[in-house]
Amino acid sequence: QGGGKAVGSGAEDGAGIFVKNGTSSTIMNHGLIDSVLGSSGIAINATSTTLNVDNAGTITGQICKYGSCAPGTAVSAPPFAANPDATAIDVVNQHGGLINVGALIDVDLVRNYGAIVLSPGEELNSILTGDLVNEAKGALTIELGSVPGDSGSGLQTDQGSARFELG
Repeated sequence: QGGGKAVGSGAEDGAGIFVKNGTSSTIMNHGLIDSVLGSSGIAINATSTTLNVDNAGTITGQICKYGSCAPGTAVSAPPFAANPDATAIDVVNQHGGLINVGALIDVDLVRNYGAIVLSPGEELNSILTGDLVNEAKGALTIELGSVPGDSGSGLQTDQGSARFELG
């Protein structure tokens, strides 16, 4: 029905959603998933499961396989300390869905029909470890900033590929 933010300590407690020990898990978001730290925090953290995320709402922050990122920590370069027990995370960002990218999106696939936004002043460099498929009506927005000393936002795909459908 509804909920509010809960503040806890540690990466598990600080994530907007923490999924553990499910054979196959699904998150269907039509609202807001974030952390108390905004885009520098962990929105979704998963371990020991295959996770499918269907987003028609807003996700703000990092999406992580347990151990691959920590709240408030910028990621500079691979390799990541991902837990192999989090076997797969696939994200479908539906039409009308919004992902405000954090420092790390540690997933196997992002299929984008909605909007993915990188904004200055939040995370200036974002890393996607899996594949990005931006469908014909999907939007990848990079807001180049006016933040002093900002060289702009960037998205790096690592260990994956990016494909854009134009139409």
